[in-house]
Amino acid sequence: MNPYQQELTKLVGGQVHHTGLTQDGYPYLIVRQPASETFFYVIAQANPEGTSIGFLHITERTGNIT
Repeated sequence: MNPYQQELTKLVGGQVHHTGLTQDGYPYLIVRQPASETFFYVIAQANPEGTSIGFLHITERTGNIT
């Protein structure tokens, strides 16, 4: 399994808790794992024209979602 697959696997079974746009206008999700205090900020970055494949930034946190 490559590193990208390992990162994405962490999101499996999670529940989308919140969605929105960053200050720069990129869409994001907050994904929470059930029965856990672990959640992930997932930011999708790509150019507006959609001419590149883009990238997901996944940041893991524990505690309360604010």
